[in-house]
Amino acid sequence: MLTAVDAYARALRHARRHADGAALLASVIARRAASSAAAVERTLLRRIALLSGEPQVEEQTLLPWDEGDADDESSSDVLLATSGLGDVAAEVRWLQDLAALAALAAVRPSKVGFVRRLLRRTTEPLLVFSEYRDVVQIVVTALADSMSVAALHGGMSERERRQTIAAFNGGSIRVLVATDAAGEGLNLHQRCRVVLNMELPWMPRRLEQRIGRVDRLGQTRRVHAIHLVHRNSFESTVIARLDRRRDLLRAKVANTSIDDTPGPSNVARRLLSLARAPAPARGGGLFATRRSDGGEVSALVLLFSAHLLDARDRLVTRLFVPVRVVLGTSRGRHAPARPELRALLADRRLSAVVHRELQKQCESFREDTSATRMALAARLESCLRAVARRAGPAWQGSLFDHRAELHARAHDRAIRRMRDRLERTRQTVAALNGLKVADVELVAGWPAD
Repeated sequence: MLTAVDAYARALRHARRHADGAALLASVIARRAASSAAAVERTLLRRIALLSGEPQVEEQTLLPWDEGDADDESSSDVLLATSGLGDVAAEVRWLQDLAALAALAAVRPSKVGFVRRLLRRTTEPLLVFSEYRDVVQIVVTALADSMSVAALHGGMSERERRQTIAAFNGGSIRVLVATDAAGEGLNLHQRCRVVLNMELPWMPRRLEQRIGRVDRLGQTRRVHAIHLVHRNSFESTVIARLDRRRDLLRAKVANTSIDDTPGPSNVARRLLSLARAPAPARGGGLFATRRSDGGEVSALVLLFSAHLLDARDRLVTRLFVPVRVVLGTSRGRHAPARPELRALLADRRLSAVVHRELQKQCESFREDTSATRMALAARLESCLRAVARRAGPAWQGSLFDHRAELHARAHDRAIRRMRDRLERTRQTVAALNGLKVADVELVAGWPAD
């Protein structure tokens, strides 16, 4: 069935010059076939009816063929009615043969069979995703005779969705089959850790969103994501496009020009850029007391930096504080005396201002990272408790067979390494509670005018 549908899809793509949208229609049919034989049978029958001009009373299940488009029934009919091949009668006969093959393949769907085998091999609850609402119903119907299963899709009311999610998290439902529209914003990590995709989406972001329903902050176990893909089918094209988009995103992030100037303040970044630029004023040394237009400088900008250290004296970030120092005003032809740098920095008032601003930035950094630090600490504590539960008593093998004992020792070593790594990370997070400012120094200065 997949081979025959792929041949028809290639014919549609080659007929792109005859009709707009033929390539898109070919992708829709090929993806539907890879998702479910029963689903593509409905799509093929719908296209036969539209090409033949026969009335269709029962509407076809919505087809979300584009990642950014909402389910639009009229658009689905427009797409399915696109003229593909030159001979409509021959195309209808071809579609009828494909629909017959799909009906035969739908008797024993391979992906549903895999889901059944997976559920027999494990006792874990399972979260299943599909892009198509009818595929969700097909999976629910196929599993309903042997286990508790429920559907979650955009056609349900908000109350029904909340009740279904509560039943799944509460343990009364073992398998939850959902669409992408209903999968956004779900928190299922407290009970579930296995995600299964009936088909792959075009966008890496949507795939990450699916896995993110169980791979969230507070998940204490390893998350497993299973993607069902037919070998040598159109899904190979989907995988290639996923990989290409993922590589493009990584390259875009890697090549993005990021301002690496340290410091949390935009003013500090601006001052640093001014300090790096050639000074327009005349005069030697760090400061110039005469403006480029011949007037006298009445104020200076001093940029101080400091290291923000944690309780273990490790560098967390670098702080910058710009300070404007007023020198005086010009009266007549007499300019104010140029202050000495050493005397200016020894002024206690200037030192107090700098330290006060640095403490403000330190407190601001502590407040901004408070929620993250608390969440990390809670997750590390949960992970440590989970590791402690995995640590079991030492096994004693038989007299001539020490494989169990060797296995137990290797298991204990792995548990100890994991516990030590988590403990080091917890100490690092705990050290962020004792932030302090150190190594204050002057890094730049220029006329404020």
